[in-house]
Amino acid sequence: TLNLADGHLLQVGLALELSAESASGGGGHGEADPDDPTKGYAKAIDATIEILGAETVAQLAATGGREEAKHALEEKLHELYHGDVVGVYFPQFVMQ
Repeated sequence: TLNLADGHLLQVGLALELSAESASGGGGHGEADPDDPTKGYAKAIDATIEILGAETVAQLAATGGREEAKHALEEKLHELYHGDVVGVYFPQFVMQ
């Protein structure tokens, strides 16, 4: 649950799609690698709050608004996780 820029709340569930290389365990990241998206999601959660929290209900509800925000989050996570995150899905997305 996070605050949107206009004071409304967003409850969002986050699912990450990993690259085939990362999902098979051959991503080149060791088990202790803090950038491994399968180990703790602090960076993904922080990026989600940063990107979605900058939006308003009107922006997210507008045609294509949710998809634009999702695309921006995918780009950020792709960068943060060095290409291991290739897709983002919102199994829950409730604006209040």
